[in-house]
Order: sequence, then C-alpha cells, then structure tokens
Amino acid sequence: KVAEACKLPYDGGYFDAELENFLMRNYKGKLSREAVAKHLGISAAQLSRIIKRNYGTNYSQLMTRLRMVDAKKLLQSERTITEIAKSLGYTTYNGFAAAFKKYYGCAPESMRK
Repeated sequence: KVAEACKLPYDGGYFDAELENFLMRNYKGKLSREAVAKHLGISAAQLSRIIKRNYGTNYSQLMTRLRMVDAKKLLQSERTITEIAKSLGYTTYNGFAAAFKKYYGCAPESMRK
C-alpha cells in the first residue's frame, strides 16, 4: 500500500483503490501526474487534491517517497547503485544520488554501509 510504504497518514476515505494499485505498479517509471489522472478519468487538479487531502503531500513528493523507500530496500541487495537508480526510473546515477541525498541526508553509498 502507498500509505504503508511511505508511512503517510491515510484515512481510506477518498483515495481510490484503483489509483493506489496503479501507483504501486508504475511508480518506477516516468509517470506524470497528468498520465495518472487520465488513466483514472479525472483531472490532474482533482488528482492533486485527492493526494493532498489523503496524504498531506503533493504528487511529486509522493512519487519521490515511493522511489526512496524502495531505494533504501534495494541498497541491501547486491545490485550496483547505478542498476538501482535505473530500476527506479532515474536516467543517471547523479540524478538518483542527488534525490537520495536530498531525501535521506546522505549518499546512497553511505546508506549501504
């Protein structure tokens, strides 16, 4: 579940199960807010309101949380950090490392140790 993975508050009221399933299946790729909204048949603004109301964050921050929670788990594997970055939808190691450091306050290499 998105809320569980991200340790976000979730009251179950407005966040459609289809949306949650779609995000969990697709967060590793390049998935725009507009594409998610289109898939669900709602406007991007409506999607933003639902995410804000139920998770207290915005779409971009939610997607980053999903990727970073997964990244932390994947760092326990034997995969290289570059492989992990690519598997999470980052095109370069540097982009991933910068996002990771911004989120966790340390480099992925430091977290791995």
